[in-house]
Amino acid sequence: QRHVSIMIACYVSLHCNVLVCSLDYAGPEILRGERYYGKEQDVWAFGVVAYVLLVGECPFTTAAEAQEGLESPFANASIALDERCMEGKEKEGEEPDGGGALGDAAALVRACLRVDVSARPTFQTILQSRFLIGHGGWGLDS
Repeated sequence: QRHVSIMIACYVSLHCNVLVCSLDYAGPEILRGERYYGKEQDVWAFGVVAYVLLVGECPFTTAAEAQEGLESPFANASIALDERCMEGKEKEGEEPDGGGALGDAAALVRACLRVDVSARPTFQTILQSRFLIGHGGWGLDS
């Protein structure tokens, strides 16, 4: 699971400024009709892919749900992510180097699926997450 995430991060970081995606992966700003800039929207799409790998379904079924993101603890996607990665499961999957834990995976997904474009991490920051690099990276408790 961790190695798949690394491959996706590397692939997604090599992008161009052309929107080619399913609406399931489009950020809220795109759904509002704002201009596609590339990197920030690709971070959102990466967050959707990572969410699907963790939970097994797309986080948002409607544009309205995507507009709210995971901000509300009552959002269906937020609840499903917590049920899969939190509630006593935060350390599941943790490897000897400190990477791979479900709690850190959830923190990474939440960071990528921030509705505020400027609050999303860059791909440089994503690659420094504890989920991917282990000890020394940012994660659930950061």
